[in-house]
Amino acid sequence: MKKILTVIALTMMMSFSAHAADMHGRADMLFDWAEDHLPEYFYPGGQVSQTMGEWYYRCYSDTENCVGINT
Repeated sequence: MKKILTVIALTMMMSFSAHAADMHGRADMLFDWAEDHLPEYFYPGGQVSQTMGEWYYRCYSDTENCVGINT
């Protein structure tokens, strides 16, 4: 029984990791779009996405704005 529960837990963790990676990829596409189309809010472009707790985000020093998702 313990082995079955371990396999289920590992499978769930792997599924969540894949889901989080997919969410991060989609968020990066949205962040890139915002940089390209709304530079007055998201400048300078090309910022690196970061993670803090449940947040995945980018901050823009020139406009003092941040954009992010709660994962």
